[in-house]
Amino acid sequence: MFGFQQPWSLCFICSVLLGCASAPITVPAAYSGRFPPQTQRFDRLRLQRVTQAPLRSFAAFKIKRSCRGLLKVLQNRPEAWLNSSWSHWDHSQSAQGPRRPGEGSLLTFDFAGQALTARFHTVAGPKKRSFSYSFVRERHGENWPYTDHLAVVTVEPSGRSCWVTLRHHHNEDAAFFSLPSQSVSINSLVEVGQRSLKGSSMKGLLKPAGESKKRRNKTKSRSPSSKKRVK
Repeated sequence: MFGFQQPWSLCFICSVLLGCASAPITVPAAYSGRFPPQTQRFDRLRLQRVTQAPLRSFAAFKIKRSCRGLLKVLQNRPEAWLNSSWSHWDHSQSAQGPRRPGEGSLLTFDFAGQALTARFHTVAGPKKRSFSYSFVRERHGENWPYTDHLAVVTVEPSGRSCWVTLRHHHNEDAAFFSLPSQSVSINSLVEVGQRSLKGSSMKGLLKPAGESKKRRNKTKSRSPSSKKRVK
């Protein structure tokens, strides 16, 4: 889906997911959602209680899909939008019990041939607009350049479309970003997110905006009870 033509190091993979440290934080002029870059609270999550690291990357984009179910797809199905070939949940430390996602759950998935593990702080659920996680540094070896990481994904309806924001807070090893070949701009993160969420990989998982309403209206028009009987 990303069109990678050669093996990539773990550092490059992380930079795609996290964005380039030197990239400026920008917001689309059309963005009118509730989660701009300065947001400090997301549902039950208070950002400052998890990390003091600065915001390093931020992306906001709109997709012409229903928000219904989108948050859970992004949380539970990295195969759908991160080009993963496999993923594995570990709920042994979940606050919701050993069979349900919750605070403390671990999700391991592959990205371009590398295994990444995320520990969740908050998870998708009814009436929620976000989930959050941190990459587990000890799972990624001594070359992992990020500390105090926190990622937050949000979705919210906007008319017949849906706003999605992706943000990453973290501290970093400055020496890592001195390598030009492994530096990826925030534009790359936006491009990957937009392409995957709008691409064919999401078809069948998400309904186009307005489809559910049209289907309900069509069903209602066919219902015998909706027609007046003529004697």
